[in-house]
Amino acid sequence: MKKNLLKIAVVVPLFFASYVVNADTVATMEIETATTVCKPRILTIGQPLQVRLTVNLSVGQSWTVVDIPTNILKLANTKFEPLNPNLLGSPGTNIIDFDTINKGKGILTLSYRSGPNADPQIYHCDITVE
Repeated sequence: MKKNLLKIAVVVPLFFASYVVNADTVATMEIETATTVCKPRILTIGQPLQVRLTVNLSVGQSWTVVDIPTNILKLANTKFEPLNPNLLGSPGTNIIDFDTINKGKGILTLSYRSGPNADPQIYHCDITVE
């Protein structure tokens, strides 16, 4: 059975860090949809945050942003990248971009449904901007 992953990535070049992320580094976070655990992230002010969510819309999978900590994050852009752009109904990745706008703490809340009749799984992601 294929595991769906929640991927959260901060897009900026070069260096990987485990928990503290500076403006010149990339941080990634993956969450198996079998759990509802989301590791805390520490970002720097002005650093973009990109949430990448694997999804297959043709079988009813869906992700929803339930709550954005607007004290520290501002929604910048959303888009869908299909794995195969030439195939109608292709699985792919929902991409949600945020700008960090203030120092502080908050919780980014996401919801995942594995199908149209499935109960949602809720993910609470602690975000700190320094």
